[in-house]
Amino acid sequence: MVELVAGALFGAASVHVLDFHAREGVERSMTVPWPDLPALARMPVAVLVDGGTASAAESLAMLLSTTGRGLVVGARTAGAANPGAWFDAGGGVWAFVPTGMPIDPRTGAGWEGVGVPLDAEVDPAEAERVAIARLRAMR
Repeated sequence: MVELVAGALFGAASVHVLDFHAREGVERSMTVPWPDLPALARMPVAVLVDGGTASAAESLAMLLSTTGRGLVVGARTAGAANPGAWFDAGGGVWAFVPTGMPIDPRTGAGWEGVGVPLDAEVDPAEAERVAIARLRAMR
């Protein structure tokens, strides 16, 4: 879904979203180009985040941040990047084991446990106001 939604914000160019590292190898994720929506690719963008922002929402925020396409405003995100699965360890014991790790190709880092870098760290209740003010100042 990140590839599709983000594609509209980048226009006709396909952009490298992330590299997903798993035991089976590395899978490259790219945006799906939307050449018929050029106005969206020029529109200022801000994404509002907080501790409830996780997983794919963090992936979108990371992409917008590291490409310089959008501002990330709010509070620290969940840092929930790595998917996993429960494995039977025997004797009634189960273990949750990460099965993969998304890595941003521009930074070489993921956001597991640390969250997405913020352009403006503010109380989530103020995030919309701050984001609008920053976007207006960029004109």
